[in-house]
Amino acid sequence: MLQTWGSTFTLALPAPRTAPIATEVEAAMELIISKNMFLTTGGELIDKKI
Repeated sequence: MLQTWGSTFTLALPAPRTAPIATEVEAAMELIISKNMFLTTGGELIDKKI
């Protein structure tokens, strides 16, 4: 995901479901961004970067 200051943020799941559906992943990313769930050293998460 893209951060406010232009750097990227990666969120990894330790045991993801096999073959996640792309639309589900994108929806989760949009929810994380819209709810501002994470505060990073690079600023807020502002956009998806797939």
